[in-house]
Amino acid sequence: MCVVGAVRSLEGEFPRWQAPAIGRDAARAFLAGRRSVRCFKPVEIERELLADVVGIAAYAPTASNAQDVSATIVTGDRVFELASLVNDYYRWLESLLKRWYLWPVLWFTAARGYLKRPAHVATIRERVQRFDRDHDWLFFGAPAVVVLSAPRRHRMFGRTNCTIAAERVMQYAAAVGLGSCWIGFAEVAIERRRSIAQAMGIPEHLRPHAVFVLGQPAVEYRRLPARRPLPVSWVGASIAGGVAKNAKALAPGGLRRRFQWDDVCGNDTPTSASSLRETV
Repeated sequence: MCVVGAVRSLEGEFPRWQAPAIGRDAARAFLAGRRSVRCFKPVEIERELLADVVGIAAYAPTASNAQDVSATIVTGDRVFELASLVNDYYRWLESLLKRWYLWPVLWFTAARGYLKRPAHVATIRERVQRFDRDHDWLFFGAPAVVVLSAPRRHRMFGRTNCTIAAERVMQYAAAVGLGSCWIGFAEVAIERRRSIAQAMGIPEHLRPHAVFVLGQPAVEYRRLPARRPLPVSWVGASIAGGVAKNAKALAPGGLRRRFQWDDVCGNDTPTSASSLRETV
Protein backbone atom coordinates (compact mmCIF):
# COMPACT_ATOMS: atom_id res chain seq x y z
CA MET A 1 0.00 0.00 0.00
CA CYS A 2 1.36 3.39 -0.95
CA VAL A 3 2.03 5.44 2.19
CA VAL A 4 1.40 8.79 0.48
CA GLY A 5 -2.25 8.04 -0.33
CA ALA A 6 -1.85 7.45 -4.06
CA VAL A 7 -4.31 4.54 -3.94
CA ARG A 8 -7.94 5.56 -3.55
CA SER A 9 -11.28 3.80 -3.52
CA LEU A 10 -14.87 4.77 -4.25
CA GLU A 11 -15.71 3.20 -0.87
CA GLY A 12 -13.56 5.72 1.00
CA GLU A 13 -10.08 5.98 2.46
CA PHE A 14 -7.82 3.11 3.47
CA PRO A 15 -7.31 3.51 7.24
CA ARG A 16 -3.87 2.63 8.54
CA TRP A 17 -3.70 -0.87 10.00
CA GLN A 18 -1.08 -3.10 11.58
CA ALA A 19 -1.62 -6.71 12.60
CA PRO A 20 -2.03 -6.90 16.41
CA ALA A 21 0.29 -9.16 18.34
CA ILE A 22 -1.99 -12.10 19.21
CA GLY A 23 -0.18 -15.25 20.24
CA ARG A 24 -1.15 -18.61 18.82
CA ASP A 25 -2.17 -20.06 22.18
CA ALA A 26 -4.27 -17.01 23.08
CA ALA A 27 -6.01 -17.00 19.70
CA ARG A 28 -6.79 -20.71 19.90
CA ALA A 29 -8.05 -20.47 23.49
CA PHE A 30 -10.33 -17.56 22.56
CA LEU A 31 -11.81 -19.23 19.50
CA ALA A 32 -12.24 -22.61 21.16
CA GLY A 33 -13.79 -21.03 24.23
CA ARG A 34 -16.49 -18.93 22.58
CA ARG A 35 -19.80 -20.48 23.59
CA SER A 36 -23.43 -19.97 22.70
CA VAL A 37 -25.09 -18.04 25.53
CA ARG A 38 -28.76 -18.62 26.37
CA CYS A 39 -28.95 -16.81 29.69
CA PHE A 40 -28.61 -13.03 29.78
CA LYS A 41 -28.62 -10.28 32.36
CA PRO A 42 -31.60 -7.90 32.12
CA VAL A 43 -29.29 -5.09 30.99
CA GLU A 44 -29.56 -3.13 27.76
CA ILE A 45 -26.51 -2.81 25.52
CA GLU A 46 -25.34 0.74 24.91
CA ARG A 47 -26.29 1.82 21.42
CA GLU A 48 -22.75 2.91 20.58
CA LEU A 49 -21.30 -0.45 21.62
CA LEU A 50 -24.01 -2.36 19.76
CA ALA A 51 -23.41 -0.36 16.59
CA ASP A 52 -19.66 -0.94 16.86
CA VAL A 53 -20.03 -4.70 17.36
CA VAL A 54 -22.49 -5.20 14.50
CA GLY A 55 -20.53 -2.80 12.32
CA ILE A 56 -17.59 -5.19 12.18
CA ALA A 57 -19.67 -7.16 9.66
CA ALA A 58 -18.65 -4.57 7.06
CA TYR A 59 -15.13 -6.03 7.16
CA ALA A 60 -16.23 -9.63 6.64
CA PRO A 61 -15.30 -11.07 3.26
CA THR A 62 -18.04 -11.45 0.65
CA ALA A 63 -18.13 -13.30 -2.65
CA SER A 64 -16.70 -11.11 -5.44
CA ASN A 65 -16.42 -8.33 -2.84
CA ALA A 66 -20.18 -7.81 -3.18
CA GLN A 67 -20.42 -6.18 0.27
CA ASP A 68 -24.09 -7.13 0.15
CA VAL A 69 -24.82 -7.77 3.84
CA SER A 70 -27.36 -5.54 5.60
CA ALA A 71 -28.17 -5.54 9.32
CA THR A 72 -31.41 -5.01 11.20
CA ILE A 73 -30.95 -4.52 14.96
CA VAL A 74 -33.99 -5.14 17.14
CA THR A 75 -33.95 -3.80 20.72
CA GLY A 76 -36.28 -2.89 23.57
CA ASP A 77 -39.90 -4.03 23.44
CA ARG A 78 -39.52 -4.88 19.77
CA VAL A 79 -37.53 -7.96 20.78
CA PHE A 80 -40.55 -9.51 22.50
CA GLU A 81 -42.75 -8.38 19.60
CA LEU A 82 -40.47 -10.25 17.19
CA ALA A 83 -40.42 -13.29 19.46
CA SER A 84 -44.23 -13.29 19.54
CA LEU A 85 -44.44 -13.21 15.75
CA VAL A 86 -41.99 -16.07 15.44
CA ASN A 87 -43.81 -18.04 18.12
CA ASP A 88 -47.08 -17.54 16.21
CA TYR A 89 -45.44 -19.04 13.13
CA TYR A 90 -44.58 -22.21 15.04
CA ARG A 91 -48.03 -22.28 16.62
CA TRP A 92 -49.45 -22.28 13.10
CA LEU A 93 -46.98 -24.94 11.94
CA GLU A 94 -47.77 -27.09 14.97
CA SER A 95 -51.49 -26.85 14.17
CA LEU A 96 -50.81 -28.19 10.69
CA LEU A 97 -48.90 -31.14 12.07
CA LYS A 98 -51.95 -32.13 14.09
CA ARG A 99 -53.89 -32.71 10.88
CA TRP A 100 -52.75 -36.18 9.87
CA TYR A 101 -54.56 -35.97 6.54
CA LEU A 102 -52.16 -33.19 5.51
CA TRP A 103 -49.05 -35.26 6.16
CA PRO A 104 -48.72 -36.59 2.59
CA VAL A 105 -48.54 -32.99 1.40
CA LEU A 106 -46.41 -31.72 4.28
CA TRP A 107 -43.91 -34.52 3.66
CA PHE A 108 -42.73 -32.63 0.57
CA THR A 109 -42.35 -29.32 2.41
CA ALA A 110 -40.04 -27.93 5.09
CA ALA A 111 -42.27 -29.64 7.68
CA ARG A 112 -40.84 -33.02 6.69
CA GLY A 113 -38.06 -32.74 9.26
CA TYR A 114 -40.63 -32.32 12.03
CA LEU A 115 -42.76 -35.24 10.85
CA LYS A 116 -39.73 -37.50 11.16
CA ARG A 117 -39.04 -36.36 14.76
CA PRO A 118 -42.24 -36.58 16.84
CA ALA A 119 -40.37 -36.15 20.13
CA HIS A 120 -38.89 -32.91 18.82
CA VAL A 121 -42.34 -31.73 17.77
CA ALA A 122 -43.67 -32.44 21.27
CA THR A 123 -40.89 -30.32 22.78
CA ILE A 124 -41.59 -27.41 20.44
CA ARG A 125 -45.33 -27.69 21.12
CA GLU A 126 -44.71 -27.33 24.85
CA ARG A 127 -42.44 -24.32 24.36
CA VAL A 128 -44.91 -22.62 22.02
CA GLN A 129 -47.78 -23.08 24.45
CA ARG A 130 -45.79 -21.76 27.44
CA PHE A 131 -44.36 -18.78 25.59
CA ASP A 132 -44.54 -15.42 27.38
CA ARG A 133 -42.07 -12.83 28.64
CA ASP A 134 -40.85 -15.18 31.36
CA HIS A 135 -40.64 -18.19 29.04
CA ASP A 136 -38.95 -16.82 25.94
CA TRP A 137 -37.67 -20.00 24.29
CA LEU A 138 -36.60 -18.08 21.20
CA PHE A 139 -34.42 -15.18 22.35
CA PHE A 140 -33.90 -16.12 26.02
CA GLY A 141 -34.57 -12.61 27.23
CA ALA A 142 -31.66 -11.12 25.28
CA PRO A 143 -31.77 -7.32 24.92
CA ALA A 144 -30.88 -7.30 21.21
CA VAL A 145 -31.60 -9.40 18.14
CA VAL A 146 -29.58 -8.98 14.95
CA VAL A 147 -30.88 -10.02 11.54
CA LEU A 148 -28.42 -10.08 8.64
CA SER A 149 -29.87 -10.03 5.13
CA ALA A 150 -28.65 -10.04 1.54
CA PRO A 151 -30.37 -9.06 -1.73
CA ARG A 152 -32.72 -11.76 -3.00
CA ARG A 153 -31.01 -11.64 -6.38
CA HIS A 154 -27.80 -12.88 -4.72
CA ARG A 155 -29.04 -16.44 -4.48
CA MET A 156 -25.66 -18.06 -4.94
CA PHE A 157 -23.66 -16.55 -2.05
CA GLY A 158 -26.01 -14.27 -0.11
CA ARG A 159 -26.48 -16.79 2.69
CA THR A 160 -22.77 -17.57 2.80
CA ASN A 161 -21.87 -13.88 3.05
CA CYS A 162 -24.35 -13.36 5.90
CA THR A 163 -23.09 -16.44 7.73
CA ILE A 164 -19.48 -15.29 7.58
CA ALA A 165 -20.47 -11.79 8.71
CA ALA A 166 -22.54 -13.17 11.59
CA GLU A 167 -19.63 -15.22 12.87
CA ARG A 168 -17.36 -12.15 12.72
CA VAL A 169 -19.88 -10.17 14.77
CA MET A 170 -20.29 -12.91 17.38
CA GLN A 171 -16.54 -13.34 17.76
CA TYR A 172 -16.08 -9.59 18.23
CA ALA A 173 -18.98 -9.56 20.67
CA ALA A 174 -17.22 -12.19 22.77
CA ALA A 175 -14.03 -10.10 22.71
CA VAL A 176 -15.88 -7.13 24.28
CA GLY A 177 -17.68 -9.23 26.87
CA LEU A 178 -21.01 -9.85 25.14
CA GLY A 179 -22.66 -13.22 24.71
CA SER A 180 -24.38 -14.41 21.55
CA CYS A 181 -26.39 -17.29 20.17
CA TRP A 182 -27.53 -18.16 16.66
CA ILE A 183 -31.32 -18.53 16.58
CA GLY A 184 -32.19 -20.96 13.80
CA PHE A 185 -35.89 -21.11 14.70
CA ALA A 186 -36.22 -17.36 14.15
CA GLU A 187 -34.18 -17.50 10.96
CA VAL A 188 -36.57 -20.06 9.45
CA ALA A 189 -39.71 -18.19 10.52
CA ILE A 190 -38.54 -14.75 9.33
CA GLU A 191 -37.41 -16.12 5.99
CA ARG A 192 -40.62 -18.09 5.33
CA ARG A 193 -43.23 -15.66 6.64
CA ARG A 194 -42.77 -12.36 4.88
CA SER A 195 -45.08 -10.50 7.29
CA ILE A 196 -42.52 -10.96 10.09
CA ALA A 197 -39.77 -9.36 8.02
CA GLN A 198 -42.12 -6.53 7.10
CA ALA A 199 -42.96 -5.91 10.77
CA MET A 200 -39.24 -5.53 11.46
CA GLY A 201 -38.81 -3.08 8.59
CA ILE A 202 -36.74 -5.41 6.39
CA PRO A 203 -37.15 -4.26 2.76
CA GLU A 204 -38.81 -6.58 0.25
CA HIS A 205 -35.66 -6.92 -1.86
CA LEU A 206 -33.67 -8.36 1.06
CA ARG A 207 -33.78 -11.98 2.21
CA PRO A 208 -32.93 -12.64 5.90
CA HIS A 209 -30.24 -15.29 6.28
CA ALA A 210 -28.83 -15.02 9.81
CA VAL A 211 -30.49 -14.27 13.15
CA PHE A 212 -28.65 -14.13 16.46
CA VAL A 213 -28.99 -12.50 19.87
CA LEU A 214 -26.55 -10.33 21.81
CA GLY A 215 -26.45 -9.46 25.50
CA GLN A 216 -24.53 -9.46 28.76
CA PRO A 217 -24.00 -13.12 29.76
CA ALA A 218 -25.52 -14.15 33.07
CA VAL A 219 -23.24 -17.21 33.16
CA GLU A 220 -19.50 -17.75 32.97
CA TYR A 221 -17.96 -20.87 31.49
CA ARG A 222 -14.90 -22.43 33.09
CA ARG A 223 -14.48 -25.45 30.81
CA LEU A 224 -14.47 -26.14 27.11
CA PRO A 225 -17.27 -28.27 25.65
CA ALA A 226 -16.55 -31.88 24.75
CA ARG A 227 -15.99 -32.24 21.04
CA ARG A 228 -15.36 -35.13 18.67
CA PRO A 229 -12.06 -34.85 16.76
CA LEU A 230 -12.51 -33.10 13.43
CA PRO A 231 -12.50 -35.60 10.53
CA VAL A 232 -9.65 -34.53 8.23
CA SER A 233 -8.70 -35.91 4.83
CA TRP A 234 -5.22 -35.04 3.62
CA VAL A 235 -4.85 -34.62 -0.13
CA GLY A 236 -1.42 -34.21 -1.68
CA ALA A 237 1.65 -36.24 -2.53
CA SER A 238 3.75 -34.55 0.17
CA ILE A 239 1.45 -35.60 3.02
CA ALA A 240 2.55 -38.73 4.84
CA GLY A 241 0.07 -41.14 6.40
CA GLY A 242 -0.74 -41.51 10.06
CA VAL A 243 -1.31 -37.83 10.87
CA ALA A 244 -4.97 -38.05 11.77
CA LYS A 245 -4.46 -40.67 14.45
CA ASN A 246 -1.95 -38.43 16.21
CA ALA A 247 -4.04 -35.27 16.10
CA LYS A 248 -6.51 -34.82 18.96
CA ALA A 249 -9.18 -32.20 19.52
CA LEU A 250 -8.56 -29.46 22.05
CA ALA A 251 -9.90 -31.09 25.21
CA PRO A 252 -11.29 -29.55 28.43
CA GLY A 253 -8.15 -30.71 30.21
CA GLY A 254 -6.11 -28.13 28.35
CA LEU A 255 -4.27 -30.01 25.58
CA ARG A 256 -2.49 -27.69 23.20
CA ARG A 257 -1.63 -28.87 19.74
CA ARG A 258 1.70 -27.78 18.32
CA PHE A 259 2.14 -29.03 14.77
CA GLN A 260 5.61 -28.97 13.31
CA TRP A 261 5.82 -30.33 9.89
CA ASP A 262 9.04 -32.16 8.91
CA ASP A 263 7.46 -35.51 9.77
CA VAL A 264 4.43 -34.91 7.59
CA CYS A 265 5.77 -32.81 4.70
CA GLY A 266 8.39 -33.31 2.05
CA ASN A 267 11.88 -31.91 1.62
CA ASP A 268 10.64 -28.33 1.32
CA THR A 269 9.96 -28.16 5.06
CA PRO A 270 12.12 -25.55 6.86
CA THR A 271 14.98 -27.22 8.71
CA SER A 272 14.01 -25.45 11.96
CA ALA A 273 10.83 -27.51 12.30
CA SER A 274 11.05 -30.61 14.47
CA SER A 275 8.78 -33.64 14.46
CA LEU A 276 5.04 -33.54 14.95
CA ARG A 277 4.38 -33.53 18.69
CA GLU A 278 1.73 -32.65 21.21
CA THR A 279 2.45 -30.81 24.43
CA VAL A 280 0.39 -30.50 27.61
